[in-house]
Amino acid sequence: MVQEKPNAEEFGAIGYREDFTDKQLSGKHIDSLTGLVFDTEEAYCKHTSPVTGYKPTDPEHQGPGFEDIQKAALERGEARKDK
Repeated sequence: MVQEKPNAEEFGAIGYREDFTDKQLSGKHIDSLTGLVFDTEEAYCKHTSPVTGYKPTDPEHQGPGFEDIQKAALERGEARKDK
């Protein structure tokens, strides 16, 4: 059974990647997780991903391992301060 895609406009997008030719995609912003196409970088950055539930500008959008990466980075920073 094929799952129906959500309406792209609900996310501020102008469509899905497969709806456009390569020439039409020039200068557009494409969400690699969903294939949503945005007319502007601002629209892309403001949308909430239906996959992650976060905006691309949110650290959580990077995936489930982001907390571990963030914690390790903070620990490295603290270690450098102690030197």
